[in-house]
Amino acid sequence: MATLSDALRKRLAEKNKPTETKAKDTAPTDDSVRFRERLKRAAGRLEARRAGGFPGAGIDETLGGREIPMPSGVFYLVEPDAAAMHPDIDPIVDMHHHLHLDGRVELPPGYTPIQDVSPVRWLYLDIETTGFLGVPLFLVGLMVFDGERLRVYQLLARDYAEEAPLLEYLAEQLELYHTFITFNGKSFDIPYIRDRYFANAIRCRFPMQHLDLLGLSRKRWRDKLPNCKLQTLEKWICGRGRDGDIPGTDIPDTYHLFVRTGNAALLKPIMDHNALDLITMADLLGYLLDMR
Repeated sequence: MATLSDALRKRLAEKNKPTETKAKDTAPTDDSVRFRERLKRAAGRLEARRAGGFPGAGIDETLGGREIPMPSGVFYLVEPDAAAMHPDIDPIVDMHHHLHLDGRVELPPGYTPIQDVSPVRWLYLDIETTGFLGVPLFLVGLMVFDGERLRVYQLLARDYAEEAPLLEYLAEQLELYHTFITFNGKSFDIPYIRDRYFANAIRCRFPMQHLDLLGLSRKRWRDKLPNCKLQTLEKWICGRGRDGDIPGTDIPDTYHLFVRTGNAALLKPIMDHNALDLITMADLLGYLLDMR
């Protein structure tokens, strides 16, 4: 039977295999190159582990989450520490605290979905999928302000069958909030989630309002930046970057590889990527409101 290290190396070989259209493609991005190097190192570590008789990384030891039972089955819930992931999170929390304590702040035009709505009723949302519409959703990242700090909740389907219980739990959470905050969620995340509820025959009521930061960012910075992708804004507006982040195009293959092998070390970069996207959205909102 093929080992996980063999699978990793096969995937790398397939990605680097020349094709007829290769000459037309642009050079790999720095993030893609760094991530492939991480895969090579992971394959080497797995070979070393097997040589020493050690098992692959388990999900509990790697992610530290817990199993959540729902009527249709179980899924896995992870609660990473937002402050540990982003040590400079205090100014972001302070912005939420200020808006929570003073609900009379007049926001600029275009921010009606959060005007006079306490941040404790906002729901930041970002999803990770196995492709485009029509294929399973495997990770929903949520972030909320509880009145004191930002809390991240990641709903993970450890295999394709856990999508339905994940969606059942998500439906319960959506009932609690007034406003979605997303980045490109109006075009991608929310239509995708609606499609998965329809495919799984699960009823769901969505929050009343939706604030999408992509359009607001384009209006504010498109003439000043090369593009308005979230990580471009993170670098040039929020003033930080990520080292060795998993490229979004590699996430579906990496998740499928996890499902085949069960090695949760493959999930860690996906979970980190998702959580950091949520934190960056909150940070970006502060800059959009000139409160950072």
